[in-house]
Order: sequence, then structure tokens, then C-alpha cells
Amino acid sequence: TGFSLFKQIRRKEEYKDIPVIMLTGVAGVLEEDDAQAEGDTFESPFDSIREGLRRGIQKMREEGVIRPERFIDKPIDPEELIEAVKGIIG
Repeated sequence: TGFSLFKQIRRKEEYKDIPVIMLTGVAGVLEEDDAQAEGDTFESPFDSIREGLRRGIQKMREEGVIRPERFIDKPIDPEELIEAVKGIIG
């Protein structure tokens, strides 16, 4: 999976500082986590999938794996990807 590949990249000393943009459906999960921390709630038929993603992200944190610099939801907007890359490389 993308997360396991990301973890392998971060664990290698020579690659650990390379910025990573993950193209996934996780961005919304992270935004929902932030909103829930502020007291908002969400209900969705995909809650079990989101919970699995949250557990995966929490496990990465516990293992000391820093999360990617940016998540972009699929389908990819080419302009959004270009702006994300520009933002990372300056």
C-alpha cells in the first residue's frame, strides 16, 4: 500500500528527508479528525474505512514515522498537484 511504501521510505536514512505527497483519499480523514477535535461530528457509511485509516496514521505516529508533507485526494486536479509541488520545493 501507499502507507507501507511511505514508511519504508521514511525509515531509510538517505531518503528520510525527501518530501512526499500522497495521492489518496486520506486528506478528508485528516480534516475530519481536526474538526472532531473541535467538537464537530461526521456520520458516513465510510466510517469504518476512515477508522482504519486513522488507526494506520496513529500507528505511524507511534512508530515515529512523520506523516507526508501533503495529502491530495483522488481524482487528482493537475493544478492542485503542481501547486503542492511548488509549495514544497519553494
